[in-house]
Amino acid sequence: MSGTANLEDWAGEVATNIYRISLHHSVFGRYPSNKYRVTGEELAAIDARIRDLSEAEYATAIEQAREDAWEVYRRVYRRHSTPSAPNQIN
Repeated sequence: MSGTANLEDWAGEVATNIYRISLHHSVFGRYPSNKYRVTGEELAAIDARIRDLSEAEYATAIEQAREDAWEVYRRVYRRHSTPSAPNQIN
C-alpha cells in the first residue's frame, strides 16, 4: 500500500508543478525561466497578475492549468502503476 501512496504523492507533486507552469504560461504568455518548476517569486508574480485578468481570462487560465495537471497526473500514475511485462527467455 505504501508504494501506491508514494506513487500518488509523487504523481500529485508532478501535477502541481505542471499546474503552476501552465498557469504561468496562461498568465504571461510564456513559460517560466526554469521549465520544470515555478519559483516562489514567479508564483507571487502570477498572483499579482491574475488579479488583473477578466473573469473569462481567469476561468480559462484556471481550467487549462487544471486540465494539464490532471492529464499529467493520469499519465504519470498509469505509467508507473502498470506492472512491467515479464522478461521472456526463449
